[in-house]
Amino acid sequence: MKNRRSIVLVESDFRLAELYKGAIEASDNTIEIFSETNAQSALHSIDVECTQLIILEIDLPDHNGFEFLYEFASYDDWRHIPVVVLSRLRKTYFSQMVVAWEELGVVDYLYKAETSLHDLQAAVALHSKKSIFISS
Repeated sequence: MKNRRSIVLVESDFRLAELYKGAIEASDNTIEIFSETNAQSALHSIDVECTQLIILEIDLPDHNGFEFLYEFASYDDWRHIPVVVLSRLRKTYFSQMVVAWEELGVVDYLYKAETSLHDLQAAVALHSKKSIFISS
């Protein structure tokens, strides 16, 4: 489909990734999800696909979500791509850290234990339409 929107989902739990992918694609048939289990493969997918949104679990093995965000934010070509954090860690978990979420491209922070699939679908609908497609 010519007008498909690409989303990169970074989630190390395969079962959750499949659940999220299914729910998002079922809510909007113009979305294609590229599911990645780690930050390095996600960076590669973003580079290859015309990504309109990233959904990111902060608590990743190896190259964690913060390292991903700082590397992601270092690319000027990607600054238009919004990031929705969907994490098992509450945002307050990071209160001791000075985290400039907006500077890292984060437009929304969802805590998994309090986020329904409907909430995730709504966040994707809202934020995937905000991004501006820039062709290279």
